[in-house]
Amino acid sequence: PLMQPEFAADILRECKRNGIHTAIETCGYARWEDYEKLLGWLDLVLFDLKQMDSKMHRKVTGVPNERILENLEKLVRAGKQVIVRLPLIPGINAHREHIEKVGRFCQELSIAQAHLLPYHKLGVQKYEALGIAYPLEELGAVSDEELEEFRRILEGYGITVTIYNHS
Repeated sequence: PLMQPEFAADILRECKRNGIHTAIETCGYARWEDYEKLLGWLDLVLFDLKQMDSKMHRKVTGVPNERILENLEKLVRAGKQVIVRLPLIPGINAHREHIEKVGRFCQELSIAQAHLLPYHKLGVQKYEALGIAYPLEELGAVSDEELEEFRRILEGYGITVTIYNHS
């Protein structure tokens, strides 16, 4: 939605005029000025937080994460309800150290909810249909035990956790 902020603002404004609860999902990598265009009509932000370490974030996404973390802080300070969504990728961010960093960061911002989104291979068939090699073929899954450990870690920081497991 932040690639077309004026259009998104128009839709959100009309939804609010009609009594409809509004939300966006974002990776956080947008100009703050574009978020500001939406704030007046926005009830909820589903905010993907992929990596707390900026160097690793750049390695796996192509961009650093400073802007992303700043936008998350600004959204919370603007009084918006934020649910942090954590895509969990084995070998990238599905480990205790990362989850603890997320927990501390969310606790500092008083973010009360997180969604754990473990990696899955539901997109493999799409790649096959397009005749494209699936780049993460060798990647394993996050175990149920790891998911429960991550839940306990985040709950220790006062965060309510929902796990979306597609296995």
